[in-house]
Amino acid sequence: EIPTVASTSNSMTIYFYSDGVSNSDGLDLTVALARPNDLSIATITKQDTYWWNNGTAIDIDYTVKAVNGTTLVKGTDYTETIKKGGVVVSEGVKDLGDYTLTINGINSYIGEQTVNFTVAKDICLYGVISGESGNKTMTLKYDDFNADPASAANNEKRKYTPGSNWWNRRDESGIKTIVIDASCQNYQGTSLSKLFYDWRHVTSITGLENLNYHNTVTDMSYMFGQCYALTTFDVSSLNTTSATNMNCMFYRCSALTTINFGDGTKFNTSLVTNMNSMFSECSALTVLDLSPFSTPKLGSVTSMF
Repeated sequence: EIPTVASTSNSMTIYFYSDGVSNSDGLDLTVALARPNDLSIATITKQDTYWWNNGTAIDIDYTVKAVNGTTLVKGTDYTETIKKGGVVVSEGVKDLGDYTLTINGINSYIGEQTVNFTVAKDICLYGVISGESGNKTMTLKYDDFNADPASAANNEKRKYTPGSNWWNRRDESGIKTIVIDASCQNYQGTSLSKLFYDWRHVTSITGLENLNYHNTVTDMSYMFGQCYALTTFDVSSLNTTSATNMNCMFYRCSALTTINFGDGTKFNTSLVTNMNSMFSECSALTVLDLSPFSTPKLGSVTSMF
């Protein structure tokens, strides 16, 4: 691939561009002279998908750079036309579906270029906070984040990102209860790592039967780690059939006295390879019946207890 280059002779600058397509020998086949004011070869940087905002107009943010690297300005260097189904959208992008964006050069610029984008619902796992100060509930949902009336700006809702402390201890200090909504049955991700990690004041988690409904989750590491206020915990309805990683799953649940795993039908450990620190620093445990566990693939048990 030959990158865009420029050479100067007297007062004339000549630009070359490549479409990036090479033959089997790695030689570029379409190197050509390029006019820096030609928008047909400009670079348009955008998102492939923009999130639907429940019928409110969306800001379709993008940038346009000419072949010489100049960032262009809408209304000064080009005009914009957005269409859906071939029909010009004149009052803002508000609906779900596929769109085209066309830029046309004006003033010092010539040519045009059309790109595609999609508007879709932002379906994800997220939490919504409700209730009175000091006794709040976090409801976990899998739905369109932007359609939920709770305000992200006021810290009433937040998206879950696997493996991250998505709600830190300062934010969740007044939350006592977690409810897992039935909508979570539609989640088909592979990770629930740190889903409830470091929720230090939570005393109750219900609706576990709504997680991993489709047997896609492999990573449950740190899932309930540092839930310091849990005292008894029934996980018999949690489907772990597809789980391979339970590293630190109940790590530092220091007030936990009993855990009910049921008969192994749902809380199934047959594919688990990692149970490192699974119950480490659970100092209050008085009963731990692991008889339902089947661990034919287990390889790592460092500091399990």
